Amino acid sequence: MRCHGVRAGRWIPGVLGLLATTACGSVGPPIDPTDLAGREVGSQERAWRAECDAGDLDACFRLGQLLRSFAATDEALPVLQRVCDAGRAEGCGELGAVLHERGEFSLAETTLSQACDRSYAPACSALLDVLWQMGRLDDGDAALERAANVSGEACAGGDAEGCM
Repeated sequence: MRCHGVRAGRWIPGVLGLLATTACGSVGPPIDPTDLAGREVGSQERAWRAECDAGDLDACFRLGQLLRSFAATDEALPVLQRVCDAGRAEGCGELGAVLHERGEFSLAETTLSQACDRSYAPACSALLDVLWQMGRLDDGDAALERAANVSGEACAGGDAEGCM
């Protein structure tokens, strides 16, 4: 199915996938960036960029996800930072995922913690992964307690991947 150049139907591997919000009014499964060769969705990207520039945080979030799906993380970072700075947990979660992908674990931990503290379950699951990669789950009882709390937040939010 295609709506305004966005093809819905496949899953993007990664922590937080890109949901296709189409002009047809449906939210589809995450987009596979290989279906979007050459940034074919330029018109949608331009539209979301214009809406984001006008202050629409939803458009900024979608633009940040789109840029991330193209591995354009240098472009995605300031867009997602804007959403996170506005207090939107999903923006912090997506920003944390980008930082994690770039290997910036300390910043990813901070940003994902902000999103998890705001009860954004996918960020809690991603935070567990970052903590594990940083070796922070091996630091004794306090680390295990933190992991249990983060896992509890992920489970409570409905993200089974974070359940321990």
